[in-house]
Amino acid sequence: FASGATNFTGGTLSDTDVINVVSGGTVTFNGTQLASQTLSGAGNVVVNASGTANLSGLTNSLGGTLTINDSNNADTITGTAAADLINLTNAGLDVVNAGAGADTITINHAVSSINGGDNSSTSDTLAVAASSGIIDLRTATIADIQVVTVNNGSTLRITDTQASNITTINGTGTIEVVISGNSSVNLSNMGATTKVVTVSANSTFTGTFASGTTISVADGAKLT
Repeated sequence: FASGATNFTGGTLSDTDVINVVSGGTVTFNGTQLASQTLSGAGNVVVNASGTANLSGLTNSLGGTLTINDSNNADTITGTAAADLINLTNAGLDVVNAGAGADTITINHAVSSINGGDNSSTSDTLAVAASSGIIDLRTATIADIQVVTVNNGSTLRITDTQASNITTINGTGTIEVVISGNSSVNLSNMGATTKVVTVSANSTFTGTFASGTTISVADGAKLT
């Protein structure tokens, strides 16, 4: 594919093993067109998912970026073994497994499941887009995410158990961790500009709060 933007979402890839995108080029596909091809070249590829988009069979050798976008419905997205940019910024209770590689998953709404796909030393990042309001992921699955970045104008609400599995929480937004029972979690990883711990039920807490954390105890709850 040549330089410039090419929308190939209505095209047919017949017996195509290698998709080469030259420098300065960006080619857009839909989530069902790609299966086991090799992506190469210095350009970029965008995949617009709708329903199920399983890209785990792709070989991502791009010098540019592979960006995967969700739709307005609930999508199931599986990334490649390389570094992917996955944007869950439309709508729907999406399910994502990013696959291996240093992936970045950006959200602006609540989703069902986020798996970075790699629990090795490679860092997968969950980013909350700016001005997203309050995103409550307490009932969602969050796995193999090493870094959480909450941007300005957004609040990410998670449980203490979810927070304990994240190495670094940062950003200019607000991170709120909810404790609903006895807990010994180390929350010193909370490094966002605004840090809030909400105790929603009686709790004996023997863990560690990050410096500068605001602790809020709900009516009827007791923190000891």
